[in-house]
Amino acid sequence: MGISLSYSSVQKPAEIVIKAVKAEAAQINASRNWWSESFWFSDWQTHAGLLWGNTKFMPLAYFGQVDQDDNTFMACRDLLFIIAQLAKWSRAFEIDWKLDCCGQKGNIINAALDGGARSLVAVWQRSANIPPGFDSLLIEEKATRLLSKYASRSRTFVVSRVE
Repeated sequence: MGISLSYSSVQKPAEIVIKAVKAEAAQINASRNWWSESFWFSDWQTHAGLLWGNTKFMPLAYFGQVDQDDNTFMACRDLLFIIAQLAKWSRAFEIDWKLDCCGQKGNIINAALDGGARSLVAVWQRSANIPPGFDSLLIEEKATRLLSKYASRSRTFVVSRVE
């Protein structure tokens, strides 16, 4: 359980573009220290050839104490990174994106965030006390400290059994 960002291309990208985005996402996933989950793109063929995925950026529970303000900050850090990366792919591959987070919808069109996407970002930045026009180096410095502070964290999962 947690809060996720879903992303889907508006256009049907060429297969070479899908492979390039997924390969770059795999490189990012291998090198980035995510708070919750990394980029995930579906291999299912049920979405009419669209490139779509989902990333849980805020888990709702961990074993051990995680300060809610720290959790929100780290979740926002990953959300901002994901949206910025989608905008980069929009520019590089001419892909427009539809975004959905808890029913709040937005778009990235020609590498620019529309009003819905800007609103989504603004809500999370306010919640995480990250000002508009933030310095990404300062964000990453704080994130490094928090990742160290909570290095032993592990997510909890609720499993139901039918007997």
